[in-house]
Amino acid sequence: MPGMPSRQRSPLPALFLIPVLAIGCSRAAAGAPTTGSTVDGFKLGAPAACSPPVGVDASRYAASCAGWPEKAVSALDAEDPGHAKVVSIQTFADGAQAGPIDVTGASPLPAGPLTASTRTIFVFTLADGSTRATAVVCDTGGTCTGAASASN
Repeated sequence: MPGMPSRQRSPLPALFLIPVLAIGCSRAAAGAPTTGSTVDGFKLGAPAACSPPVGVDASRYAASCAGWPEKAVSALDAEDPGHAKVVSIQTFADGAQAGPIDVTGASPLPAGPLTASTRTIFVFTLADGSTRATAVVCDTGGTCTGAASASN
């Protein structure tokens, strides 16, 4: 209003919030699973994606990578029946297994021993903020099972 003294706001509250927000954001980002980190004993490799088969019957579809999340969640349920609700799932290659072999010799040495089975790691963020991991292990015959232990 004209003639009334204007009230000035102090910049201090805003200046105080900037470092608090920065610390909070960095903590959230630091807790996110990344390649090379270990969750529940599973060493995470590169992020993995699924390209399920098209035009196959339901049993073949469920046996493909499209059915792996269900197997991974079943392994988590068996390991920890009272866990909080799963709110997100990330999929990673197994960082403890050797990667593809580069015949040109330009790649680094494999990360681990060559094995006859493949293991895909599933990292779950739970409603309580915790992070858990299980795996789906597939043998050379194409049979895949959920595994709650990194030693499987």
